Amino acid sequence: MSDANTPQTDADRIRNKRLAKLGGGSNVNSPSSSSPATPIVAPESPSTTLPAHPESQNIGSNAPTPAKPSTPTTRITQSAPSTVRPIIRDRIAPQAPQSLNTTPKSKQVSPPFSYSKWEEDVVENVFGIALDKGVASRSKLVWLKALSEEIKTETPDLPLPIRAKGEYADRLLIARLELDPQAMVDDPEQMIIQTQLPSDQTCFEYLVGCWKRLITQRSAVIKRNPPSKDLEQASALIERLRELIISYAGLTLQEPSMFPQPQTSKPLGAEELLPSLYALNTSPSTFGSSPELNVLLNPSTDLVPFLTDLGKRFHQDGLEDVLGEVHTTATLPPGLSTNSWRSSVMALECLCSVKPIASMITSLPEWNPPIRNETTSSGVKNGNEHERTSILGMVMRLGIFARDWPMVLEAYYKDFDQMNRQHKETSDASLRATLNNLQLSLFNIVNAIVRAGQEPREAFLAYVARVVELNRRRAAMQFKYEAHASDSFIHNLHYVLLRLAEPFMDAQYKQLNKIDLRYYERSKRISLKDLTRINATPPEIEEWENAVDAAGPAPNFVSDVFYLLSAINHLSTGPISNHISAISRHVRDIQRELDIMEKDESWRGTPAQPEIEMTLKRGKAQLSKMHAMMESMYVAILQDDFTSRSTAFASFVSVWLLHLVDPSKKHPQRTIELPLPQEVPLVFKVQPEYMFDDVVELWDLMMKYKPTVFLSSGQKEIVDFAMAFLTSTWYITNPYLKSKIVAILAIGVRPFPRYNMGILGNTLCTHPLSLRHLMMCLMSFYVECEKTGTHTQFYDKFQVMQSVWKDPVHHSVMSDFTRNMGEFVKFANRLMNDVTFMLDELLSKLVEIKKLQLEMARKEEWDALTQEQRDDKMSKLRSAEGIVESWVIYSREFLALLIEFTDSNKAPFVSPEIVGRLAAMLNYVLDQLAGPRCADLKTKDLDKYKFDPREMLSKVLQIYINLSSESAFIQAIATEGRSYRKGLFDSALHIARSRVLKSPEELDTFARFAVRVEEVRLAMDEEDITEYPEEFEGKVSFLHFAACCLHPEQILAVVDLSTIKSHLLSDPTDPFNRVPLKIEDVIPSKHPIWISEEQPLTAVDVELKEKIDRFVAEYRAKAASAKLQKMEEENAKMDTTE
Repeated sequence: MSDANTPQTDADRIRNKRLAKLGGGSNVNSPSSSSPATPIVAPESPSTTLPAHPESQNIGSNAPTPAKPSTPTTRITQSAPSTVRPIIRDRIAPQAPQSLNTTPKSKQVSPPFSYSKWEEDVVENVFGIALDKGVASRSKLVWLKALSEEIKTETPDLPLPIRAKGEYADRLLIARLELDPQAMVDDPEQMIIQTQLPSDQTCFEYLVGCWKRLITQRSAVIKRNPPSKDLEQASALIERLRELIISYAGLTLQEPSMFPQPQTSKPLGAEELLPSLYALNTSPSTFGSSPELNVLLNPSTDLVPFLTDLGKRFHQDGLEDVLGEVHTTATLPPGLSTNSWRSSVMALECLCSVKPIASMITSLPEWNPPIRNETTSSGVKNGNEHERTSILGMVMRLGIFARDWPMVLEAYYKDFDQMNRQHKETSDASLRATLNNLQLSLFNIVNAIVRAGQEPREAFLAYVARVVELNRRRAAMQFKYEAHASDSFIHNLHYVLLRLAEPFMDAQYKQLNKIDLRYYERSKRISLKDLTRINATPPEIEEWENAVDAAGPAPNFVSDVFYLLSAINHLSTGPISNHISAISRHVRDIQRELDIMEKDESWRGTPAQPEIEMTLKRGKAQLSKMHAMMESMYVAILQDDFTSRSTAFASFVSVWLLHLVDPSKKHPQRTIELPLPQEVPLVFKVQPEYMFDDVVELWDLMMKYKPTVFLSSGQKEIVDFAMAFLTSTWYITNPYLKSKIVAILAIGVRPFPRYNMGILGNTLCTHPLSLRHLMMCLMSFYVECEKTGTHTQFYDKFQVMQSVWKDPVHHSVMSDFTRNMGEFVKFANRLMNDVTFMLDELLSKLVEIKKLQLEMARKEEWDALTQEQRDDKMSKLRSAEGIVESWVIYSREFLALLIEFTDSNKAPFVSPEIVGRLAAMLNYVLDQLAGPRCADLKTKDLDKYKFDPREMLSKVLQIYINLSSESAFIQAIATEGRSYRKGLFDSALHIARSRVLKSPEELDTFARFAVRVEEVRLAMDEEDITEYPEEFEGKVSFLHFAACCLHPEQILAVVDLSTIKSHLLSDPTDPFNRVPLKIEDVIPSKHPIWISEEQPLTAVDVELKEKIDRFVAEYRAKAASAKLQKMEEENAKMDTTE
């Protein structure tokens, strides 16, 4: 039979084609690398047996060798080593050998080390092969018959038996990989070899086995403590074998069909790594696994070293082709409700722990998909699509936010409203632990990428920058959630960046100078286009951007993390908090509707009952679901690790902002001096407003929901920040930001368990800046800013003041401020405005509630109304009840503060600008509480609103008592014509006595005050003006005197002079166009207008009018003073007589 027609020849041709596809190389260590192809005759030795692969069953040692055939000897032709194998070896060129540790772990008695024998044993053991049939049989190795004959032909003088050597390593490995259990052969010995190979073992599995045995040999040779020369040779051999094994393992992953593979259902190629990667989920440690785990690479001992070898060998040499689609392990299950997510996350974490692999992953197109534009049809359209298609986004989007992962509610909070407290706490703890584990893995992934080199670091920063770009609208009050990154993704990215920022956020803030102030000009990662700045006009922004120092070197990594974290922070906590608030409002609305339906039992027993009961059931289920949603969100944003890091970053940003405005640039090492200079630094003005806003928003959120986070740190930073910008309010143009600072202080002094003065109370009473500036800040801010822009506007402005009022230092500062009559009168006037408005609203709403309740009580009339009319009245009732609930709390606090002020410093409250309005307000409230209409305040379920008319009456009486000795106050009460009546004061006194609202001494004081007021009123009424100076005759019966508001050159309106003065005390703007206006801008008209009985419209002299006013006021004041003096003399005489 000719060679060309034998089966072996056909197999060789297939094999040669496969080797050519490999592009392999020759073995330069082969002694006959250039010899031509030589036919090899099958051995005829009848005394040897054929061994099996060490991982397969053993071939019987006594199996006879097949008899020599009578036909011509079958010849197996192979291609010459010089033509095929040199190409393979060039592609799998080994790298420099690694040295081994020469110090053995322990000394053991062993035979002398022979490198030659050790080399033969190691090569055969690692590859699981032998070139000699006898050696293969004894050691249960695979006999490479064809290669053995080839080597004998090449080197006829080679001593027998032929042993495997390092010089044959690549030929040995290729020969073993080419063995195909399914191949058809005629040689009986070759047939036995093939049938005894592991039938289900893939090439990659075989190579991994070689790699494991090589690692074992590395340790074994060190323990034998060979001579240094032998150890050096051994190290070189082991390194060379490692390179060969890893090279072919990588090529097998890249091209599974390169060598014969078994007929198996197993996945081939890169997917063969997945079981070992997924097994990380069962690990007791980060990359550990159970000993009995049946995977190819044990995660605790083998996986990372193998991936490290693989990454080192193929780095910048096709690693992305070798690993192929392994990075798609980030394809995730639906959420964290089960533990299956851990497999994917930990697999990616393990891959990224190897620097070359981390570098490779960030170079893939799927790492940071480009943005689709008008010229390209590929890329992502929005932030949500970017999140779902990017490698990091696939794992970063995992979370516990129910808006993203509804199954979280089913797994942890099913029937939330029926869960007891312990069950809820257990679910919270479990969900919190799950989130902690996830975020730790996510940080490990990103941290490994950042530390893998400059290019991976840049790739990550570019990824975050693209997230910011695609989600700019996420911080808006309203945005399309489906088109933006999810809450889970943004929250996790926020956490990861907080962890990256940790190294430069030291407690002493020593890294502030590393932040590049020209970042936005020198880096294009973040665009500030269309974003509001803190205090800069467009020309100032242009000036800053075009300055000489705008250009410069690229920002450092610290600056990148700082500014990107600030941008992500703006997209994270604030929008999530807003969503929680929206859900809360929706919950209140639904609960209110359900309460109305349950109270209105008119539907019971009617055909509509089943439908209404079903509606109630659905409503309660919806409430339970929304409560669960809020709970899961609170677990995420109030997680201990996250809150401590986010508040630390907020403190860091606040210190950085103060550092920008500090003229000395020494803050915080030396506390900033206040007030700040009038000129605002441009570098501060041009910063995006969210840098400032996010700091106060985060503080506000933590103060409301987790104030304990400030127990360890952050209090000093809050006070520094608040004092700086409340003493220098011109640095901030947005009034909302100013008032938000006051709101934070107000929340910070609210009592809670173990902290009667709140979290900030003690700090505000000890901090040097607070002691010097707090009270002045609050007074000045109250005068400057009428409203805080929140629903607690009347409460925030004084809760801080009331909290620190008893502190002697603050009390002293307040006393100094009250001596400045001009400023304090403005403050007192604002206080009067708020108290008057609030009490009027409270009392009028109580009357409205009483009226609506009476209408509802008249059942026949109520049932006669249409459903629309009933709904309208019920809506009005709910609205009034909501207002009353707030006003009751605020009125109690405001009246208490007014009592404190009128007791400690009476002068401002009896000044001409204030005393009349104070008297009118007190008399009006007293009329509501003790007058004929007091019965209107007795509404149904009065305790529901926590309103106590007697408590309010007691507080109002105390203000009367505090000012009862002031003549101006007595006169103002007596001349107040709207509400004052003697009977009103008598009624109030009667109620106070009968209800024991005041002590006997206080009641006596009020009684004497009421008598004096009435006597003064009678005296002023009796004292008519009968004689006028001659110059006033015929000109004093005027009814109206006007003045013109000139601003700036044009007369805008004509109003009463006293009216405009009173208005400007409350609001320093023109009442007609809201343009800033001062009292100096209001001047008397050159032709004042007055009305008399004889002449309807006559011009008079301004000076004459002023003289008339002074004369009338002085005349009445003298009459009142005379009466008061007479009463005092009579009282003194009475006391002496007694």
